[in-house]
Amino acid sequence: MGAYAKLRVASVLISVSLALQHVMPDSESEESAGKVALRRQRGASKAKFRRKVKFVKAHLEKGSSTHMLKVLYEDVEKSFAEVEALHMLVNGDNVFHEVH
Repeated sequence: MGAYAKLRVASVLISVSLALQHVMPDSESEESAGKVALRRQRGASKAKFRRKVKFVKAHLEKGSSTHMLKVLYEDVEKSFAEVEALHMLVNGDNVFHEVH
């Protein structure tokens, strides 16, 4: 291996070692991973909520019975409460801010 190739390999190794120094410690990365998992769970919960709302709207348009609509609406309320709880866990606040 020539002198230039050795210098290039050393340069790459130094760059890699410097880049690895900025990796978060385990406790911070676990916290960050937990936050990411909560965000994903919140996203799934939002999608579930939206699907339920569309389902209720479809039944409204179809003219379903009042009893059926009440049951479906209770399900929507539970789903919204789940989204709101996950939102508070992710953001650490007590106010649910609607995103448009």
